[in-house]
Amino acid sequence: MFKKKICRLVSSLILLMIVLLPCSAFAEIKDITAIGEYNMGESETLIVAKDRAVYIAMQNAVEQAGVYIESYTRVVNSSVSKDEINMIASGIIEVADKKFDRKMNDTGGDFIKVTITCKVNTDNVQSMMNKLHDNTTVDNLKKVQSDYEKAMQENIVLKQQLAHAKTEQEKQRVEVKITQNEQSFTATQWFEKGNDYQGKKDFNNAIVAYNNAIELNPQEAKIYNNRGLVYSSKGQDEVALADFNKAIELNPLEAMFYCNRALVYLWRGHISIDKSQYDVAFADFNKAIELNPQLINPYFGRGLAYLSQGQYNVALADFNKAIELNPQFGATYISRGNVYQSQGQYYLAFADFNKAIELNPEYESGYINRGEIYRSEGQYDLALTDFNKAIELNPHRTDAYYSRGNSYLSKGQYEVAIADFNRIIELDPQHAYAYYEKGTSLSQLGRIKEAIECYYKFIQYAKPGDQLIEKGKQRIRELGGTI
Repeated sequence: MFKKKICRLVSSLILLMIVLLPCSAFAEIKDITAIGEYNMGESETLIVAKDRAVYIAMQNAVEQAGVYIESYTRVVNSSVSKDEINMIASGIIEVADKKFDRKMNDTGGDFIKVTITCKVNTDNVQSMMNKLHDNTTVDNLKKVQSDYEKAMQENIVLKQQLAHAKTEQEKQRVEVKITQNEQSFTATQWFEKGNDYQGKKDFNNAIVAYNNAIELNPQEAKIYNNRGLVYSSKGQDEVALADFNKAIELNPLEAMFYCNRALVYLWRGHISIDKSQYDVAFADFNKAIELNPQLINPYFGRGLAYLSQGQYNVALADFNKAIELNPQFGATYISRGNVYQSQGQYYLAFADFNKAIELNPEYESGYINRGEIYRSEGQYDLALTDFNKAIELNPHRTDAYYSRGNSYLSKGQYEVAIADFNRIIELDPQHAYAYYEKGTSLSQLGRIKEAIECYYKFIQYAKPGDQLIEKGKQRIRELGGTI
């Protein structure tokens, strides 16, 4: 049973990496008004000029929001840098309204002024602070800010060059560059929208946004990488791999691209039990570590690969290294805790699960894994409290319902156990073990015919070679069925 638990754990953690909100010290919504002004030059388009004005206004809004964020971090005694405050602010500001004013400037061009009204929900500050422990989130935020700044500064230089152009040919050359600069600016907007949709798990709109970004800037490796992450989250492995391959082709020195590709191979190997997929995953994780030995993700991913193969000592070494590099990443404690649990070191496992919950009280895997320790020790009420919390945080976690259902089953509460197994089947109609445990519950209630049907379903959906299949057949015969 522990091996099944490890398989479910690895599945959830691989998906977590592919696709990472404690209570606020003072939940409050603040209204912010900010102004952005932009002088539109010759050869610029009005729509992009307006977008540039909004960008300037957003910078001003971020500065204002930073005041509230600094107050929050003082209340929770958290040390946050100025750059981190700006990243948090940009992640929680919501624009409620925009009002544009356009008039002629002194040089005969358009002067654009925009007034934006924003809302800042301080209840979201801690969530964004947690996300700053994730390399991918930070890299995306930094890239967006860097690309905007680059486009804005380049545009200033191009407008000066256009103003001083002495020949028509020179003017046309600069105008082409201005058009390219606008495309780059707009591509960054689509990239930012794609990241936002991805964070909200709106994968279809994320793909549309990334498609638009690629159309405008087909040489930007990061866009392919992020679109690949979305395809991975949708279970579309082949197109995800194509995107990661393209990202690596464009930038073969970026460690995260290899790490993300490795996670797809790891997932494929995990669900197919195909050693060759693991071999490719290990090669990519090793390449990522070679390129950037200070990056947590490949150690964590390689640790998951070792864990899924039962190589606990080397998995433990990788998780320890990941924690050394980033002691604030809760998923690593979950993984290391499971290694300890597999080795019978339950006290250390329990401490790691507690640490994961301490780092992020809304990280459902921490509750599920801690609940499993309670359940293994027969402390069913404590286990149920943890499983209930996990389901409250994420009502789509089938492993939480499975653990809770088995806790009810152990307590002899068969009807509520069946309700949990039914919920799993509703979420995943081919979840073999939900049928098995439902069959066990039904047989305890004397509902023999239904129990036999469940065991048949289990055999139908169980993976070939599963040792429980023979036990399922035996249960059918014991209940008077034929197999």
